[in-house]
Amino acid sequence: MNGYHTIIKIDNEYRLYFRSSNNLEFKYYTTEESAAYENFCLITSDDGLTFKKNKKELFQNLFCHNFFPYYSTQQNKFIGISGTGMFQKGIYLFESNDGFNWDKKEKIIKEDMICNNWTHPNHFDSLNCLVYNDIDNFYYIYMRHNNNIPLRRFVQFSKTRDFVNFTKCKLINIINDDKTQIYISGIFKYFNSNYFLSIPTLHINDKAVKNLMISDNNVDWVIIDNNLISDDKPRYIVQGMVPSLDNKKIYFYTFDEPDIKNSYISCYSYPIHRINKIYCKEEGFIKTKIINLSNSSMTINLETNENGYIIIEIYDQANNIILKSNKLIGNEFNLIVNWEGQTILEKNNYYVKFIINNAYLYSFTYNIK
Repeated sequence: MNGYHTIIKIDNEYRLYFRSSNNLEFKYYTTEESAAYENFCLITSDDGLTFKKNKKELFQNLFCHNFFPYYSTQQNKFIGISGTGMFQKGIYLFESNDGFNWDKKEKIIKEDMICNNWTHPNHFDSLNCLVYNDIDNFYYIYMRHNNNIPLRRFVQFSKTRDFVNFTKCKLINIINDDKTQIYISGIFKYFNSNYFLSIPTLHINDKAVKNLMISDNNVDWVIIDNNLISDDKPRYIVQGMVPSLDNKKIYFYTFDEPDIKNSYISCYSYPIHRINKIYCKEEGFIKTKIINLSNSSMTINLETNENGYIIIEIYDQANNIILKSNKLIGNEFNLIVNWEGQTILEKNNYYVKFIINNAYLYSFTYNIK
């Protein structure tokens, strides 16, 4: 294995697409027909953890270098993008019905569409990626921007509804920008939500993948974790997150030690409904804005430590307490909230207050029928 990797889950099969170096000395090639150095390959797994020794070499040409495969549920087919500034001088579109046999289509991103202020000629040389936003019905294509002043690798994007018309590229906006060099953007849609996550891969000399970023519109991003992986091994992030077979965890992967001969893939897991949290070591509280409640049915996703608990209180618009829960404890994704007393909650607008002591609040649901 060498270079860029993408993980996709189709039905109950995990597909790891990757670039293989064929154990040959790296060389630059000047034609699309002569590219013996690289293959685009695939291995599969039944559980996302143990991959079969069934490597398939899908094709061999200069598009292998940064080929990104994506499965579109909207179009019920695979879509691929690939191309570098050095050879193709743009990004080409590929299509496939099975993810194995790919048809090259037209060039979709040309040099005159990308952001200005670049000098490095290989501006598309990283793992460009593609995601779909079902709120605005656009596909977003992310690619590298080699900014000249100031000198920085960053991320630009174009969007399309139909893969015929594409917008001129714009830079993403990181609201709390830490000015880090971004080598690979690693952007994907988070499960069953309107949020997009990015795990940017820093340049290999920085020795680590550091940031986790989040966005609700594909354009404006916020860094929410600067220490996602803390050791100093050289790593590339594997593009994508996939659910475990039981849908209780998410898996994300890193391609570790890419400069050594026996490089390897590591898999990390995270509870699928616990990407963000509120924690109080000592008793504290958080109170929501007004919420329209149709009934008192509520569940909570929580985790309590020793002697920890969460209590929920519901207030009317005059800040009078209407309902108070029992102490909620445990490590549960959907704990049913039991209330003190028999007060019937009428449909109206209310405040919801969470009293938290040595516990984690991940999320809650309400208006359950």
